[in-house]
Amino acid sequence: MTKKKKIILGLIVIAIVVVIVIWKFQSKEDFNEKYLIEDVRKENISQTVSATGDLKSESEIVLNFENSGRVGSVNVKVGDEVSEGESLATLSNEILLKQLEKAEIALNKAIADAGSNDDAIKELEQTVDNAEDYLDETENLENQKISAAQQALDDAEDYYGEAVEYYNRSVDEYGDDSVNAQSAKLTMKNAETNKHNAEQAVETIRKSKDLTMVSAENSLNSAEKKLKTAKSQYAVRSRDAVVESAQADYDIALANLDKSSLKSPVNGKIVEINYERGEVLGSSSAGLTNFGKIISEDFILEAMISESDISKIQIGQIAELSFDALSFDEKVEAVVIEIEPAATIVQDVVYYKTKLKLSKIDSRLKEGMSADVDILIDNRKNVIAVSQSAIEYDNSKPFVEVIDEIGNIEERQIQVGLEGDSGIVEIKNGLREGEKVVISEKTK
Repeated sequence: MTKKKKIILGLIVIAIVVVIVIWKFQSKEDFNEKYLIEDVRKENISQTVSATGDLKSESEIVLNFENSGRVGSVNVKVGDEVSEGESLATLSNEILLKQLEKAEIALNKAIADAGSNDDAIKELEQTVDNAEDYLDETENLENQKISAAQQALDDAEDYYGEAVEYYNRSVDEYGDDSVNAQSAKLTMKNAETNKHNAEQAVETIRKSKDLTMVSAENSLNSAEKKLKTAKSQYAVRSRDAVVESAQADYDIALANLDKSSLKSPVNGKIVEINYERGEVLGSSSAGLTNFGKIISEDFILEAMISESDISKIQIGQIAELSFDALSFDEKVEAVVIEIEPAATIVQDVVYYKTKLKLSKIDSRLKEGMSADVDILIDNRKNVIAVSQSAIEYDNSKPFVEVIDEIGNIEERQIQVGLEGDSGIVEIKNGLREGEKVVISEKTK
């Protein structure tokens, strides 16, 4: 090829490239003028149910097990004062214990098959050691408290016995109506009160020990399970999947076992117990389905949830409360503790009363104060997401319009996940981060 022909060929190639670049640029410009587009990105998505509620200083709360079954034990009676977290009753749980044991064996085997060693493992081992030390220290401290309270009770009983003897001698020597006898009687009454208070203190400290020890034991169990799970983190992915599945089965078995124990959601007084040991829930002779009721001594927020949202609400969900009495950026955490089964009709709209317990009490809060309630239904962290307006449907199948580098549009089916409060939707399959999708056509 001659030099002249090479120059001509080079000019032709350059001209073609220039035409293509101009065409692409013009195509994108025309596209951008016609459509609204957005980038596919990763987002944190949450879904909440919003409502309003009012604070109640005392509220009757229905007590129910989350599962059905035969009552294994009833630990309280009507009139008892109980603390939050105290076990009120249990269901017969032999099968659940076996399921937990089976799940733990499967988890241990999966971890053993996928085991590894790393600095992170050593840190978790140290966490387990610390949890064991904390459990021992907690037990020693609680035992010391009980010993001190028991000693105080012994002293109070001795003093009461001496006061009774002194009173009896005073009556014998000076008569029942004498000044000495009346003074001795007052001393005896005070001693009796002190003895009663000391007895109550011992009982309270013993209950506190049980709750504290359960918390410390749970911390140790959690640390041990995390350690076992972590030992599989550097195994091959297939083994990791087996471990994660076994861990999930164990967590489910543990949660089911925990549901066999009915714990007090608040500090309060038992006002109703409808079942005895051995009865099956739902088969009470009185036809009652509720296990019992408790009067709360804590602040309870009562919120009305519409029938369209009530199916999303579950016991134990976390909520954020905003009070007019507090600054706009102050949030108070609460947890759902009861959903009344009976509907309440307000202006022809069906609502269900839902009760939430505040995580802590602020002295600025008073009975009757209103609050805006946002109950967290679900959330996703760092997931692929697009705006709701980008999603279209064809025979109930969701799809989006994806734009390629030169402005061509491709309809692509997707799998949607959680729909967030802010109009953002999780995309579980069908899109990659950084791709561009059409939101809508621009109006002229």
